[in-house]
Amino acid sequence: MKRTIFTLLFFVAIGVQHNMLQAQCSNFTLNAVTTLGTCDTNTNMVSVAIDFTADFSSGNASWQWSYTINNADGTSSTVVGPLANTNSSDAASIPFMIPCDSSVTPAIQAWSAPNGGGNNCGVTFFGTSTLPVEWGAIVVENDGQNNHLFWKTEVEINNEYFEIQYSGDGETFRTIGKVEGAGTSSESVDYEFVHREVYSGLNYYRIKQVDYEGYFAYSDIVVERRILENLELSIYPNPTSELLNIKGFKDQDLEWKIFSMEGRLELSGSTAKIAISNLRDGNHVIVISKYGTPIQSTIFTKLN
Repeated sequence: MKRTIFTLLFFVAIGVQHNMLQAQCSNFTLNAVTTLGTCDTNTNMVSVAIDFTADFSSGNASWQWSYTINNADGTSSTVVGPLANTNSSDAASIPFMIPCDSSVTPAIQAWSAPNGGGNNCGVTFFGTSTLPVEWGAIVVENDGQNNHLFWKTEVEINNEYFEIQYSGDGETFRTIGKVEGAGTSSESVDYEFVHREVYSGLNYYRIKQVDYEGYFAYSDIVVERRILENLELSIYPNPTSELLNIKGFKDQDLEWKIFSMEGRLELSGSTAKIAISNLRDGNHVIVISKYGTPIQSTIFTKLN
């Protein structure tokens, strides 16, 4: 009801002083970007963040953000922010939670003078954002050589495609494939992607979902651990006084660390030849890892 009254007042104002209002309001650039998180199936809630921006190229003005939550049962509620004055640009970032089956519509009201004075420039409504995908299970299975990703969606709304993203450390992800979405569907849809020639150790995956308007959201991160097979590594000579060699150490993704028998880190690197002359005499442990996952450890003796 409030939205309808606002719109009517807006048109009345234009009818009375169209030229003046157009000139006063043409200096405004208003925008709102909505970011949706992933639906929490335990609480049936999703995180939302709206970034409002208001730029006024000349003169003092005022603005006020708001957003309307549209519930699945047809009801709605509106939250209105404080009235803000500015003579250049202003912004507000608003985080909140909504039910997974609801949507949100942001809006900005603007005036051509401080404190809501001058000409009422009306309400600018921005696109309604709905959680585009309700995720089902995401599973990774290894067939001995490749990783197979299986995932399911329970609901899709304007879902254009998925990007499959991979990481060897769980922090930096890169896109390794793309799968077309089902558009809009109220039925369960199953998807699959094959990641070939995966690395040994821990493999991290997440799925980026993108809708037709460019909005996107990420799935939870899933982890698969593959044990390195058929890699023959040996340490020689052992014992040694100056140089330690790792036979079979050719993979650029491997690294090593040398520890004292008390567990203190003494050396680390990623070369096949290791200068150990500065180590104290006695026993030490070398641990070889791939992507941070230990795959082999050997005790060696440093001689005088």
